[in-house]
Amino acid sequence: RLEDADLAAEIQERHKDARDSSSMWREEAEEDFNFRDGHQWDDADIDKLKREGRPVITFNRTGTIISAVLGIEANQRQATTYLPREVNDTKVSEGLTATAKWVQDYGDYASEEAQAFENMITCGMGWTDTRMEYDTDLDGKIVRESIDPLEMYWDPCSKKRNLTDRRWQLRAKKMSIEEIRELWPDAELSYSEGDGGEQDGKVTFVNPENRYSKNSDGNEEDEDGYTVCHYQWYELTPVWRVADPASGKMVEMDDAKFEAAKPLLDMGGARYLKQKKRTYYQAFSCGTEILERSPCPSQTGFTFRCVTGKHDHMNNQWYGLVRVMKDPQRWSNKFFSQVLDILNSNAKGGILAEEGAFNNPKKAEEDWSKTDSIIYMKSGAIAGNKVMMKPIPPYPQGFDRMMMFAITSIREVVGINLEVLGLADREQAGVLEETRKKSAYTILATLFDSLRAYRKDSGILLLEFIKNYLPVDRIASLLEPELKPVAAQIKALDIRKIDISVAEAPESENNKMVTWSFIQQVAPVLLKMGIPIPPDILKYSPLPAPLADKWAQMLEQHTNNPQAQMMKQIQMKEKNTDIDNTVADTDLIKAKTAHEKAEAMKTMMEPVVQPPQNPQRRPAIPMPPMR
Repeated sequence: RLEDADLAAEIQERHKDARDSSSMWREEAEEDFNFRDGHQWDDADIDKLKREGRPVITFNRTGTIISAVLGIEANQRQATTYLPREVNDTKVSEGLTATAKWVQDYGDYASEEAQAFENMITCGMGWTDTRMEYDTDLDGKIVRESIDPLEMYWDPCSKKRNLTDRRWQLRAKKMSIEEIRELWPDAELSYSEGDGGEQDGKVTFVNPENRYSKNSDGNEEDEDGYTVCHYQWYELTPVWRVADPASGKMVEMDDAKFEAAKPLLDMGGARYLKQKKRTYYQAFSCGTEILERSPCPSQTGFTFRCVTGKHDHMNNQWYGLVRVMKDPQRWSNKFFSQVLDILNSNAKGGILAEEGAFNNPKKAEEDWSKTDSIIYMKSGAIAGNKVMMKPIPPYPQGFDRMMMFAITSIREVVGINLEVLGLADREQAGVLEETRKKSAYTILATLFDSLRAYRKDSGILLLEFIKNYLPVDRIASLLEPELKPVAAQIKALDIRKIDISVAEAPESENNKMVTWSFIQQVAPVLLKMGIPIPPDILKYSPLPAPLADKWAQMLEQHTNNPQAQMMKQIQMKEKNTDIDNTVADTDLIKAKTAHEKAEAMKTMMEPVVQPPQNPQRRPAIPMPPMR
């Protein structure tokens, strides 16, 4: 265990190392946020355009692309589900999933995670913090908050996606002296007359009386407050794993407990093994002062979780979609500004005039562009062609094509097509349009895969917070009556026995439309077969939630009504009777048809007797006369 002074020095040193290693990323991240928000011109370019009298034009197409990707995430939002590894834990996992869903809805996790995802696709990194909050809910509220990425610092050696291999991290947040006193009233704060802010990685206090004045070096004091570092790290601590002879399960012991139990274990022939595991800690510091230090609220990982975008391998930094859109966006703005300048200049035109053509040359210069003015010229100036229009320079060939190329490149470098943006103005088959949308989703799949991995890790963190910080009666009050008995089992749950599944939520807009389309095809067939439709089917309809819930309750009441059940049975009997009559009629028709076929075959098999034909009468032979 480090002493407070050594720990404070370690925090300052690591803060400095992280700031130096991420300085390039921080400069680019600030520019990325400005581009996303429409601030896309450099100060030097703005000053130059203003001096030249040229317009500063910005059409923020980058923000539209970012909004489109956020819309994809919102329509296909994923949900975290807890799955058991053993059959006996099925009810526990169902209760845990229901509790986690309530916690996420109560804390508005969807909005905070969407904000972190927006930061990730903008600058390459999105951060959230999970903690307990008691000032808004005295029983405790598990809060997940999106954090400004520029406040976070991390292990420079970390290279894996979502920074899963980092050994430490810290958040540097500006706080006023009043906020510090409120959170840590017993902290011993020292003041110095030196300059405030951060220099060489060190943060010093400034006397509040001199806080807004210049120090001895003539520098302005930091008016934003003091930098408080929330530092989290882990240490590898030894642990003994002992096989319990009675139950056969593995029991963990620290060094002290193991040394006390070792003689008995040896006598009983128990097997044991020494290993190392991560133990997480946290500390709050301001300058050289340690305000607080304690074990981390989570022992499965850090409470600050990160979702990362694309990785720049050579510079070991993360970037989002804005980086590749900046150059096309810049050129489209510059091309359009240049086009407007050319049109404005050519619209006014100019003249070529000989000396002595005007009575008052100065007034002629002022009134030449005015359509309602009279310009007096000397006699013979017009007839002598002493004034002629200046030739208008031709419009640059290919200039418009270059501007259109820059505009279309903004979405092409990202992989977003017109179908995703909803801007395709051509008639095409729905299957083709859906295929083109899926091709764009494939290009963005790596970003959504990082978000899925983040939600899986955050699901483990949320599970630990539910288990350790929510009271058992609070958990029981959130569950359905049949799941209330598992509340105590959730508190005693072994986290290693639960798997985390992240898939598209059934309540997402995209999944609702697909599911409802399938239900429309299957429901009529099931009804004809006499299979009832459960009321829960309305949860997957695209109807508003209040209307769907009301209809589901009405259907459930109708299903549980004895009179309705009796009427349904009568209807089923009548329907079965009709079916039986129909079957009987069908059988009778089949029998008649078979009989008719048999009679026809019998008739065809009998020999046909031809009646004898009448012989032709021969002509009578005349008889000789009788004598």
